[in-house]
Amino acid sequence: EIEIAGWVVAADVERTKKTYASIASGGSEKCKCTGCRNFRAILATAFPRQVYDFFAEAGIDPGKDAEVYEFGETSPGIHAYGGEYYLWASVVREPSKETELAPGFRLAFTSRSPLAQTEFRSDGALCFFFEAKFPWVSENEQHA
Repeated sequence: EIEIAGWVVAADVERTKKTYASIASGGSEKCKCTGCRNFRAILATAFPRQVYDFFAEAGIDPGKDAEVYEFGETSPGIHAYGGEYYLWASVVREPSKETELAPGFRLAFTSRSPLAQTEFRSDGALCFFFEAKFPWVSENEQHA
C-alpha cells in the first residue's frame, strides 16, 4: 500500500511499470499547444516532492501523462493546470477531507476517464487526477 495526501492505494507496481514501458510518449509530449509545451518545460520540478516519490513507488512515469490541460492565467506568470496519470491500483482509504498537498496543488484518485491511454482502458486502472498552479516559463510564447 502507498500513501499520499491521506489517500492509501493498493498498487500493482510491476504491472504499472510494464504498462508505462509500452507507452511511447505522454499526451503533453504529443500535443504541441503552448500549455503543454510549458508543462513539459517545468515537468522536472512542477510537482511537490511527494508526488514524484509516489510516482516512483507506484511505477508511474511522470513523462507519460494521459492528459494535461491548461486553464489559463490565474495571476501574473501563474497558470492553472489539471491532468491525469494512470496506474493499476485500487483505493484502500480516502482522506477524511479534501486537502492541498502543497499550496495550489490538489489531487484525487478517480475512476478511469475517456482520456486514459489505450493501455489503461480496462478494469483495474485508477486515475491520479491533479489540479495545480504552475509557473509560465515559456518566455517567447504567450498563452494561446
